[in-house]
Amino acid sequence: MKIKDLGNNWFSAYKRCVESYRIKEAFLIAHFYKPKKLYKYFSFNKFWKDNVENGTIVLNSVYNFNDPLDSRWFLDYEKILTNRTGDSEFVNNFMNGVGKESIIRTYEEDMLYLNDSYRISCFSETPCSNLMWGHYSDKHTGFCLEYDVDKLTDKFKLIMPVIYTEKPFDASDIIDMRGISDEFAEICPALFKSKDWSYEKEWRIIENAKKVECQKMVRIPEAITGIYLGFKTLTNNKSGELKTLANELNIPLYRMQRSYLSYDLVYSSESDLCKGKAKGFLI
Repeated sequence: MKIKDLGNNWFSAYKRCVESYRIKEAFLIAHFYKPKKLYKYFSFNKFWKDNVENGTIVLNSVYNFNDPLDSRWFLDYEKILTNRTGDSEFVNNFMNGVGKESIIRTYEEDMLYLNDSYRISCFSETPCSNLMWGHYSDKHTGFCLEYDVDKLTDKFKLIMPVIYTEKPFDASDIIDMRGISDEFAEICPALFKSKDWSYEKEWRIIENAKKVECQKMVRIPEAITGIYLGFKTLTNNKSGELKTLANELNIPLYRMQRSYLSYDLVYSSESDLCKGKAKGFLI
């Protein structure tokens, strides 16, 4: 089946490709079905002006993420050792004997190797996540930036959606790269998170940390196409500076509001608000 014919089944096909280490094929599917816009939530920290004015995007190690289980994976060492030695009886005795502590040390070393092999920047499909505003935008007093995905993909090769699962990803085959020819196979663990985080609707820029050109910060101001103010942002004394900056940069400005009839967040443009066309409660 051609990628364009996958339709609503595209994500299942994408997931199957990732689980079988066919990252190039998974990327082509993700690229075809990628959203037109992606969003990133911010608080007014000391870098906020740089994020807006210069379009600075930070590429982080998973060790800096707020979820210590992010990109978590497990290794079936019995399978790995059996593949390496070809002696299942020896491996079984080893695993049940003196080898246990050695296996734990090996796991820690392998985990450091895999998790340090890439750098990530995280985005969401929506600017209307109540939980995201609460977690990443200082209790709705921060802001959210909207990005043109085509401009992001001009800069970054791999922009892919996160797969939310009940169990961590089995990365056993990556250690020996048995039967794996895809050069991007090592990023597989970075595409999996617990289902607890599925509300984030996350897409990730992923860069190979071993490449010389991999940078910790990339500036791409032309990708920013909108700024969303949290519905409590006006209580922050930085909000005036942000609005002035948005006007200077000619970036459309929106304000989040509470829906009239539900817990949902909605937003209105500043121009509509000036005309009295609010979609919800302002405060």
